[in-house]
Amino acid sequence: MLLLPLLLLSLPGATPLPAPVEQALRAAAAPGVRIQASGFRLPAAPTCAVEEAQADHTLTRSEPVALHVRGHLPNGETCSGTGWASVRAFGNLLILSVPVAAGGALEHAARLEERELTRLQPAVAELPSGAVASRALAAGSALSRFDVREAGPNPGAMVTVVLHHGALSLSQEGRAVPCSRGHACALLPSGRRVEGAWLDGRIVWEVP
Repeated sequence: MLLLPLLLLSLPGATPLPAPVEQALRAAAAPGVRIQASGFRLPAAPTCAVEEAQADHTLTRSEPVALHVRGHLPNGETCSGTGWASVRAFGNLLILSVPVAAGGALEHAARLEERELTRLQPAVAELPSGAVASRALAAGSALSRFDVREAGPNPGAMVTVVLHHGALSLSQEGRAVPCSRGHACALLPSGRRVEGAWLDGRIVWEVP
């Protein structure tokens, strides 16, 4: 992922970063993202003195970034076009200090570290309560949202389902099945699929 910015810097015509370009890139950085930028190119008007610039998207990772720019040529005429800057992005990520098995708790296994943001998938800087690993993860891994799921039973595990209906409360065994984020689901022996909250190691199913 770092190859493109490095190539950009080696292309003919790269110049020091104009102040308006640097300001535009910092303004376009996503919350919590720190930007290092360099290697500006304006192919259509290399002698344009840039006075205004705007990045074409929010910056969340290291990449070459296109900017719409306006300015003046040495003869006083106006100039505009699309310029490019090499951008490196940094932010706090949760890094595993120990390996974690699929379904293992993540709460005490990860620490925040500033790292370069090079991945396409959304990174994780804060864990939901009771978060567990969705798959086996190695020590040193930077967590993405695809690595994390909220606490709940592993699919296929036998679980207790507690049915609440007014003052009535019944318990039944079921088999955990995949579920939407933040909930727990099970398949009952009757074939009915139920969805509820994961509380104290049980699925609580509130029936209207």
